[in-house]
Order: sequence, then structure tokens, then C-alpha cells
Amino acid sequence: LDGRARLAATDLSLFSGLAKTDLKGAATLNATLTGSPRDGRIAAALDGGVTQPGIGIAAIDGLLGKRLAIAGKAALADGGVSFDKLQLTGERVSALIDGRATQDKADLVAKISAPDLRQADARLSGRAEGEVALKGSLRKLDATFDIAARDASAIGRAIPNLSLKGDARDLTGAAKVTASLDGAIDGKPARGALNAQRDGDMWKIDTLDLAVDRASIKGAFALDAAKLARGRLTIAAPDLDAFSPFALQKLAGRLDADITLDTTGGKQSAVIEAHGQGVRSSEISIERLDAQATARDIYSRPELDG
Repeated sequence: LDGRARLAATDLSLFSGLAKTDLKGAATLNATLTGSPRDGRIAAALDGGVTQPGIGIAAIDGLLGKRLAIAGKAALADGGVSFDKLQLTGERVSALIDGRATQDKADLVAKISAPDLRQADARLSGRAEGEVALKGSLRKLDATFDIAARDASAIGRAIPNLSLKGDARDLTGAAKVTASLDGAIDGKPARGALNAQRDGDMWKIDTLDLAVDRASIKGAFALDAAKLARGRLTIAAPDLDAFSPFALQKLAGRLDADITLDTTGGKQSAVIEAHGQGVRSSEISIERLDAQATARDIYSRPELDG
């Protein structure tokens, strides 16, 4: 194989079902092709882009802007893929992919940069950087990730540095994910931890721990294929305002809650004990809260006792 090809798709939404996301835009891609298709080896030097790109996620669509340019090299070989400085450049975000992932070895790095987070959401500012590295092989794929917001803010609260780091083992099998959050928000320490493992169609979250200053959310639960949860969540927040930057809205008040989640009968239920004062958000306002309640069939026909 030695030739050129030009690919054009005037409406990417036609491929939304295949991609399982709300694709938008029109793509044009020029490729210089070499290799031996019979032997499963094809290399392409790519040059092109997508106008009015979108994937149905407002924050990402805002960063992509009106055009996504594609340039670099990609190849199929050894039962996998490889990239040689494949650059994806949107108006306000860019990604560089380099390396390979085959049946025998994976050594691939993707670096992402978004210099102006305000384009993702007007309530944000600053920049974000990320790096994802694939290791192992396609038979047993591992990954590490490091994502950071720098010189940023959320609803006006300063976030000089906030990083999310972690690793994922055996992504194509019994995946195990660990992650940690570390940094400061509005001059207060922000910490987090996550330990999760896939068990068949179920995800077991052994540790969920988020703390900003003295406010914390902790939990351990299992999430089945229907996204129903069984386990426990606790909230201890002397001042809910600590979580305002995560909610991207002003929160206020004191809240202590203990929530037991159950999936009896294939329906989501919860037993809730909550105590609070001056609890407020954009949607609720509760001067005093002392509640013990049971919620049944939360997602279909919710019933509340208590």
C-alpha cells in the first residue's frame, strides 16, 4: 500500500450511535497511506480537522471551539495502534498523543492542556493540564494519570494548585483504580482519596473520602450494572460553604448526615438520618433540619417515610 486518501463526513451526528456520544461537526481528513493491509500493517500521515466539533458535553464543547485540527502520524500494527506526535488542537484545548499500545507492550502518553478554563464554564478561571500514560499491554492494560488546575478559581474562590493523581490496573479485566486529590481551595486544605475495583458488572468503591478544611464526605459502597448503590455515605460539614467550589454554586449552613443505601428488589432505597441548620443552596433553604427518613424506589416512583 502506497497512496493517498481523503475522508469527508459532512455530518458526524450520523455516527453518534456508534460512538455512544452526541457527536457534532463536519470532518475532513487527508491521509498519506503506506504498509501492508494483508499483514495488518497500515501507517497514515494525517492532516485535517473537524469544523463546529462537539461531543455533547458542554464544558468540552466550549473548549473545542469552532475547529479541531488533526495532524501527525498513526498506525495499525502488531495487533494494536501507535501514534507519532499526533496533535489535536482545538481553539482552547490541545492534546498530544505519542507512543504505542499493542498486544505485547503498551507505552503511550497523552498530554492535554487547557489554558483558559473560563471557556469550559464561566464560573471557572485559570488553566488545567493533564497527562495519561498507558503501560503493560493490551492484554493487561495499566494506566497512570495526573490532572492539575493551576492559578485557577471556581465561583471566585482561589485554587492556586489542585491535583488529581492516580493509577488504574488491568483496565480490560478486574480493573482497580486508586486516586488522590491534593491542594488548596480559598486558602483551605483540600484532600481526597478513592479506591475502587471492578467485579464483573459491579464496581466496588471501598474508599471515597473528600475533605475541604473541616468539612468531609466519606463513603463505601457498591454500584451495580443498573447504577444502583448499596453501602453507606456520611457527611460532616460544619460549614457547607467549603464545598461551594465543587458544586459551582454558593452553599451554606451546617449539615451532618448518615445515609445507608440499599438495592432490595432491584430498586434504589436509602435510610437517612440528617441534622443541620441554615442549609442553603440555589434550590433549597432549610432553617433547621432534624430528620430520620426512609426513601424507596428513588429513581422510578419515589416514596418517603419519616
